[in-house]
Amino acid sequence: MSIIIPQVFADAVNDSMGVALRVGRVATDFTDMCEEITQYGGSVHFPVIDRISDAEAVTKGTAIVPDTVSMTDAEAEIKQVAKSVRIFDRDQAQVKSALKDKMAEQLGQAMAKAVDRDLVEEMKENAVYQENITELTANAIENAFNVFGDDVDSDSFAGIIINSALRPIINGMNEFTSAEKTNTAVGNGIVRDGIVGLFNNIPVILSNDGTSGKITVSGNEKDAKMLFIVKKDALGYVYQKEAQVEEEREAKLLATDLVASELYAVKLVKTNGVSVLNVYTA
Repeated sequence: MSIIIPQVFADAVNDSMGVALRVGRVATDFTDMCEEITQYGGSVHFPVIDRISDAEAVTKGTAIVPDTVSMTDAEAEIKQVAKSVRIFDRDQAQVKSALKDKMAEQLGQAMAKAVDRDLVEEMKENAVYQENITELTANAIENAFNVFGDDVDSDSFAGIIINSALRPIINGMNEFTSAEKTNTAVGNGIVRDGIVGLFNNIPVILSNDGTSGKITVSGNEKDAKMLFIVKKDALGYVYQKEAQVEEEREAKLLATDLVASELYAVKLVKTNGVSVLNVYTA
């Protein structure tokens, strides 16, 4: 006898995963633009349309020279993650709907963390704008925005990802919490659904999945906590297969395993669309 209805349970895992994603909130789902990924292949090609040149002044009698629309190939490897839970027959009677919901939630969270870690690693490895600093200040964050030149409208950013160790520092900034500042938001500093508040009207999201690690400074290895400022459509992912759940009977153990798995790829589509601050202790 089945413990779950696989399709229904898989839908619950997918829903849980969508809620649990933190870094995934600042990434764009390109699945609909990469239809072939759902059919075959061990890699996926993300579509990146190259920017056309600036408009030019018109000269009477001279034809306008059209730019050719071109695309840069951005290839990413398909990855697979899976997680399993085992339910013994003697415990099966206790697997009521509330417990099934909790199991689906935890499976979704486990896989969401794997996707979040991959998205962060992609930014750490490929973002062209990275700076190592010993102190996180409001000025340091503002300087991290300067790499985008005049393209700093708040609506053009997907979010700011920070390691939780940096939360007290940001909360202590007048530029983030002072009611006297016109660019602060009411309620900043109170964490809701993983969001600490708004910095320059951009959501600041907590995630510890991959946002700390070793960096090299003047030939020496340092421990760093990281902050990522992410432009919209700079970071992307595609799903070859959304989370699916299977039951596997372990008769000799008098138990049933629930196995959840998914196939996906992540890519920093615009390497100049992320600004990273690595905060380390000197």
